[in-house]
Amino acid sequence: KQAHPVHINVYTYNNGIDITTIKGSPVRAVYAGEVTSVIVIPGAGKAVIIAHGDYRSIYSNLQEAYVSKGAKVDTKQEIGYLLTNENGTSDVHFEICKITAEGEIVHVNPTYWILK
Repeated sequence: KQAHPVHINVYTYNNGIDITTIKGSPVRAVYAGEVTSVIVIPGAGKAVIIAHGDYRSIYSNLQEAYVSKGAKVDTKQEIGYLLTNENGTSDVHFEICKITAEGEIVHVNPTYWILK
């Protein structure tokens, strides 16, 4: 839960992590799967969603996606590259969700999915 930077008493929820890296860095899939969506998020560039069985990995703040819906991806495969912010760095927003047997979406700690 984070306070909105402009609106008082408004809060947003960050269900993932933001990873800062050098300008325009590539983004790689954390695990093999199938691309379910490539979408545009106003103010946050493009986002790629990859299915891994009951799990979904979400990568946003992309300048460009190298993959499209239905593409099979391998672990560590480059799926796009990042937007550059005003201070000359790039940030990928990374989330992991699990879809339960009841169809409920549960956010999972994404740090467990990052390869070292």
